[in-house]
Amino acid sequence: MNGQTSIEVLPLPREPDARALVCAHAASRFEDRGEYERAVEALSCFWAGPGTELDMSGLSDKSVAALMLRAGSLTGWIGSKRQIKNWQETAKNLLSASAAICARLGEGDRLIEAQKHLALCYWREGAFAEARAFIGEALSHAKSGADRWLDLNLNLALIDFSENNFSECLRIYEYVATAVDMTRDDSLRARFHNGRGIVLKNTGDYDRAIIELTAACYYFDLSGHSRYRIATEINLANVCVLAGQTDEAHAHLDQAERLSVMLADDVHLAHAKDSRALAHLAEKEFDAAELAARASVLILEKGDEYALLVDSLVTHARTLANLSDSGAAAVYLRAYTLAFERVSAEKAGRVLLELVGELSGEACLAGHVALQDAKRQFEASIIRAALRATGKPTEAAIRLGIQQQTLSWILQNRHPELRPTTRRKTRREPITKPSSARSRKT
Repeated sequence: MNGQTSIEVLPLPREPDARALVCAHAASRFEDRGEYERAVEALSCFWAGPGTELDMSGLSDKSVAALMLRAGSLTGWIGSKRQIKNWQETAKNLLSASAAICARLGEGDRLIEAQKHLALCYWREGAFAEARAFIGEALSHAKSGADRWLDLNLNLALIDFSENNFSECLRIYEYVATAVDMTRDDSLRARFHNGRGIVLKNTGDYDRAIIELTAACYYFDLSGHSRYRIATEINLANVCVLAGQTDEAHAHLDQAERLSVMLADDVHLAHAKDSRALAHLAEKEFDAAELAARASVLILEKGDEYALLVDSLVTHARTLANLSDSGAAAVYLRAYTLAFERVSAEKAGRVLLELVGELSGEACLAGHVALQDAKRQFEASIIRAALRATGKPTEAAIRLGIQQQTLSWILQNRHPELRPTTRRKTRREPITKPSSARSRKT
């Protein structure tokens, strides 16, 4: 679909059910292109937008389910865009109600879409296990190879990426490659190349990442989906920073910020500012980095996207640490607490590892000891506390946000004194002794 082609607005039927279904269909088409405000306008006969009640008087259950699906999806998208607190929860309530009606009526396609958008709401909040469960349920009903199946798999790869499962991401992209070649949906093609590009970036293949992300920009332009184009510009900037091309990174971020302001998209603006901070850190421009990182945190504090907020807090903490600001430790601790309470133990563990490094550095300066010794002491104190609190290495590893095998390796190689002691079994004599022994004893 060409980005310049307008969406045809059909005349509205007088009959309420028919009107509701036409409005829901028009809203869905606007939403697919990221035109969320126009999608809300398409529903204006029944809904004034997020935060207001749907007018469902006189409508059949089928129409109610269709309107709830669109209202829930748009509430989630707009709540993310504007970073408005509690709108993801409101969206989940609408989508859950729609899904229940669709399941009862046997509306399979609408049920799959409701489950997908429920997954996105949980993903925005950082609840990756719940997001994965809804995508898995939707995939179990989707036709293999179709556009809806491809869409669900791309969302599944997004969840894996958020959990740093890069090898699984690449497996999914290989798995769906044939479906991408077959689809006529430029937005799906763009999302495929964008997703594969950011995974390649995180595996260190910067040249291929730039090729994939450039292809994503091309297809997003064809589809007219400007919001996803913002994300791709940010991803290109991040690759350029890692490749040492900071001038190119700032050019991509300038474009991302312009589009974010034009579309009033706060979440992408926050993401762009976080990436700007990382670019300034690479240039050792620490004051500029701190300003950009703080701006990102201030935006994300207004909403429910806790995983993104944790990332921005960590970036802000890094900038403060580079400025020798004593507040760095407090920001790291806030990021750790938020990750542990609202995202996942694994993400909290990654924050903790960085926090350990920073506090170890402060310990070195205060106590005039070697960096590695200070780090070992601090690491030991954290592990000791986790073992005391849980009593079991398995539960301690969960609390620390690491795999049990990782904790076992750390205990064996760095802190053997902390390894749980197991009571030695006393050797018991066999009940029946050899006859030769009995004869000697007698």
